[in-house]
Amino acid sequence: IELFKRENKILISDMAGSGKTFVLKKIRNELIATSSDNYVVYANFRDFSVDLVEGEFKDFRSFLCEKILKLESALDVAVFNHLYTDNRVIVLLDGFDEISQVARKKAINLIKLHDEGKLVITTRDYLEENLETSMKVTSFKLIPYTIPDQTQFIVEYWQKHTNFNDDLVRKCAGQLIAQLNMILSRSVVSFFGLPLILHIFVEFFKSDLSDEFDKVLDKKMKISHAYNELVDSKTNIW
Repeated sequence: IELFKRENKILISDMAGSGKTFVLKKIRNELIATSSDNYVVYANFRDFSVDLVEGEFKDFRSFLCEKILKLESALDVAVFNHLYTDNRVIVLLDGFDEISQVARKKAINLIKLHDEGKLVITTRDYLEENLETSMKVTSFKLIPYTIPDQTQFIVEYWQKHTNFNDDLVRKCAGQLIAQLNMILSRSVVSFFGLPLILHIFVEFFKSDLSDEFDKVLDKKMKISHAYNELVDSKTNIW
């Protein structure tokens, strides 16, 4: 939120599973709770890809009114235009990388015309340089979970989603992190620093917590076994 005080256009650029959408929704919720004078717009590019390709919009404001907000009454449009001109509209757009190249090009051309209010866009990092150059936007990456962060995430997740006591949960979380660290060495920070990957793993093991959890780890951490069960686990989650 502090970035809004010094940046008008912000790009959150990182790899898949890093938590971009989660962070953008957290920003939206905090802005709604704390910025009553502003009009907060949240949308996913994916939902408007066809509109971008097929539609013709004179500027970014028109695109917001017609396709994202779908404002119809003259009063609604007038109020929005007043807030927009007064730099009190904050636009949060998720998933720039999920739309076609044609849609991206048209989106970039519209966003170039956006000088009022604040704008935040998320994308995967392979489009970062292109967007920084074409949109003249400041890019930021998300900090991956450190090992203490990962441990805390596991503990809180298992506390919320299982009925095991806290001592057992903390013990098993420590054993899991130790095992992962032993297998992956330095890669454990970068790989399990991704919230999505860590989420899949803690879901994968949550039914196995016990005083003999270390033995379960020895079995389930075998690559072939873990791969098959992780795929099943991800399918069940989503």
